[in-house]
Amino acid sequence: PGGGKGTRSQAATHGAGLERQALARGTSAARVTGKARLTYSQLESKARLVAAWMHAMGRGKGDHIGILMGNDAEWIKRFYAAAILGCVAVPVNTRFKAAELAYCLQQADCKALFYPGRFLGIDYAAMVEEVRPGLPKLRYAGHVDQGTPPGGASAGSPACAGAPRRCGGSAALPAQRAARAL
Repeated sequence: PGGGKGTRSQAATHGAGLERQALARGTSAARVTGKARLTYSQLESKARLVAAWMHAMGRGKGDHIGILMGNDAEWIKRFYAAAILGCVAVPVNTRFKAAELAYCLQQADCKALFYPGRFLGIDYAAMVEEVRPGLPKLRYAGHVDQGTPPGGASAGSPACAGAPRRCGGSAALPAQRAARAL
């Protein structure tokens, strides 16, 4: 293996990719929805602010960060913030019931979880409150409707790839997968 072209040691991280895009295409749209338009520069700046906050909370390289949200600007900021820190982003299915959420977060070893108070008519705040006592590794769970506290800490340099770890889909629990197969 060594350090040749295409090896893991030279692979670009998602955080580094965002930084390159912000430098090359700063004012170009990175994300456009009905509610928000973010340029690459704005996205990088906001992701670094969230990363600094996560770092101040004690999150860092290798930590698994659950993101239980719709595909909006808040989701993408947290995804890139996790990548900047070298954390593993864990996209969580927004259609999960409480048992599926608990299983996912436990299997993924999530240390933090970000979620909206309500989404798709589901009270995620109540659901997270219900499952949190059974998740001792989950050190932080906060809904984004409360906003991100200001971050004064340094986010540090990009570390590992922070590639997303899937924990979702329509069949999260093994028993449910087996039952659906019948």
